[in-house]
Amino acid sequence: ARAIQKLQQGTVPIDAGGREIGNNGNGSLMRILPGCLYLCDAPQEKACSDVDQLSCLTHAHPISRMSCVFYFLMCKNLISEQIVRQAWKTTIDEFQGYFERHPFRSELNNFEFICSKHFPDSSESEIASDGYVLN
Repeated sequence: ARAIQKLQQGTVPIDAGGREIGNNGNGSLMRILPGCLYLCDAPQEKACSDVDQLSCLTHAHPISRMSCVFYFLMCKNLISEQIVRQAWKTTIDEFQGYFERHPFRSELNNFEFICSKHFPDSSESEIASDGYVLN
């Protein structure tokens, strides 16, 4: 709601999203799928950058932005007809590779559970689900 208010007040779209740690709800993930589908055939570096910027419309904290990039990579890899487990492994490699040379690389530690090779075998009780973008 704050991002929409900022946009209505004339804020540049890329500057509208919240940048604080408390602004890491899952809203940008809920609306990013059309952008992911549109960008699936784009060069990966550009597509990741564009998805990052799309997140900024409502959620501009690095964790939200990185989560959207992870989601994009997973969508792209599933669409390329990889089996789920292979898509997961490819996504982790691409995600870590992209952010290892990115200004947000210090945030990679927040993705340890999601990037764990054991995550796909986790039970529902091991996966939190409370609206926080990483849960």
